[in-house]
Amino acid sequence: GPYSFYVHYYRDTWEAQLYSYKGSGFAENTDMEVDKNGTKLHDYIVNQAKDQYLSYLLICKKFEEFGLTLSEEEKTAINDSFQKNYIDAYGEERIAEMCNTIGITQEEFKEILSVTYKQEKLIDYYFGEGGSMEVPESELLSKYEESYARFKYLVFYTKDTSGNSYTLEQQNAVYAKAQEAY
Repeated sequence: GPYSFYVHYYRDTWEAQLYSYKGSGFAENTDMEVDKNGTKLHDYIVNQAKDQYLSYLLICKKFEEFGLTLSEEEKTAINDSFQKNYIDAYGEERIAEMCNTIGITQEEFKEILSVTYKQEKLIDYYFGEGGSMEVPESELLSKYEESYARFKYLVFYTKDTSGNSYTLEQQNAVYAKAQEAY
């Protein structure tokens, strides 16, 4: 089902990256350490898939629990995305084969694609206007004004247009001129 989908998705993503950057695939790199904790690639992919699957389950459960629904426009967008990004890109036969391999139907595949839309609806349910955790716009504006940091930066070159380095004296003169403009 969906868990298998996520395992295949992350494995295939890593496979493509490995070939792109190392010239070798997943099978040759399962023992590769992928983070500072020494996590092996295989374990990392399993953990990514578990995390994504748990998110999927939670989103679907809460979406149903709160009686939320997708609009016809959102359902159409999901179907269009499936058609364009999967059927048109890989072909009906290849997608059917993939779905069969990981044990999902094309409708279940679309259900997985719907999670993004469901997540947006849940965020609106909680934090949007009238939501149980609504954040008033005035509070958002206040936080923005309080926390927003403005900065300027200066770019000045240490080489002339011919690529010759400026002397320290020339660099200091350029820096002084940039400071004046600031």
